[in-house]
Amino acid sequence: MAINPDATLIPDKAEVWLALKADVADISAMIPTSANADLAALDWEFSGLIDDKKGIPLDPSIEVKEYDAFGHPSFRVKLKKGKLKSGFTVFENNAVTKKFVLPGSADNKVGIPKDVQVYVAYRYTDDADSHVWVSLRPSPVEVKNHGGIVDGELSYAECVVHHVADADGDVFQSVG
Repeated sequence: MAINPDATLIPDKAEVWLALKADVADISAMIPTSANADLAALDWEFSGLIDDKKGIPLDPSIEVKEYDAFGHPSFRVKLKKGKLKSGFTVFENNAVTKKFVLPGSADNKVGIPKDVQVYVAYRYTDDADSHVWVSLRPSPVEVKNHGGIVDGELSYAECVVHHVADADGDVFQSVG
């Protein structure tokens, strides 16, 4: 068995870029042609500093239905209702994060959690090799946890994106 270290993925840096569903007319126009493209020029908004220890976790899941028959457990197994969630933890309280982290009715207001739908672009780099994943459909972003206001501590908002697949069952367009 040959070992190929070039086939491993050890990201050095990750970025989260967002676009509100209301601000996107055609997501295909926002998909970069290269992983090093200027995402701001394509109308993506940079979320700011994210927690590099947590990174961008992916949470795939699927419903497992086991059928027992003829005296055998798990005589047949069916998998259905696949889901994918991704996440990130933002450290900044900037104009972009205020759109989905406790958004208020105005810039100077703090509100309760709402159904905020976003497109997300994740850019990560492994050595000099960059990749971008662009979500193909708008998906709800949930603030799962908020660090609040603690003296001497960095505030944070832990977010989960509940991805919606397109008609082909795809979630991301991969570039790079």
